[in-house]
Amino acid sequence: MYVNAALIRPNYQPGQYNSGGPLPHSLDIYRAGAPHVDFLSPDIHFDNFAEWAGKYKREDNTLFVPEARGGSTGSANAFYAFGQLDAIGFSPFAIDGSMESADTENTETAQQSIAAAYSTLAHLAPVILQKQGTGEMAAVVLEGEAQPAGRIFLGGYIMEVRRAGPPNESRISVLVIQESPDQFLVAGSGAAQVSFLPDSEDAPRAGIARIDQEEPVDGRWIWQRRLNGDESAQGQLLKINTDGPGKPTVYRLRLYRY
Repeated sequence: MYVNAALIRPNYQPGQYNSGGPLPHSLDIYRAGAPHVDFLSPDIHFDNFAEWAGKYKREDNTLFVPEARGGSTGSANAFYAFGQLDAIGFSPFAIDGSMESADTENTETAQQSIAAAYSTLAHLAPVILQKQGTGEMAAVVLEGEAQPAGRIFLGGYIMEVRRAGPPNESRISVLVIQESPDQFLVAGSGAAQVSFLPDSEDAPRAGIARIDQEEPVDGRWIWQRRLNGDESAQGQLLKINTDGPGKPTVYRLRLYRY
């Protein structure tokens, strides 16, 4: 049993929006007054997804997003919700129809993007469930052109994520899962490039030893190819989703320090 909330619109007062729901400032009241409700959930249609979703990730509350934008915006938000906030579900509004997506995105592109994201997340679901709450998984979402870069701290590395797509690609995300020391699975939404530094003073630099690319073929995920030095800037950059939004891809990455 869960209860979801229509969130507060900017500059609206109680009575101008559905102010009785489990909003961030009333979660403690709901917990005290309705202890048999399993979790409290936000309907998020605003651009600042990370801020709103983060308010519902609490020790006494599991994040489930029952209503949100779809398309490339929803794809990026889904990777962030599962990878950074340990969400148990993410539902784009009207996914069985046209969805609510960015004004600049046509229906076909929006559908391709969310389909690729769901295919990738379904493939990674067993390892995502295994890694939730362990500190061996993290994600970043870049929300709009004003946020050109973001950082992930994981497995002894600093991973800097930068935009690498067209200027109108306003939202991208990258999810990283640590498989073992120095080895990671990487996926996400939108074109990005990731560089690496050691998160310690033992060695000043980090490089990419190997990048393997996995893709679905005839319904089965298979190892497709190993990227060469020209494709990784001679072992300095991981470039993801360079083939566009409709192609599900997972990268298996091995790093080293020197």
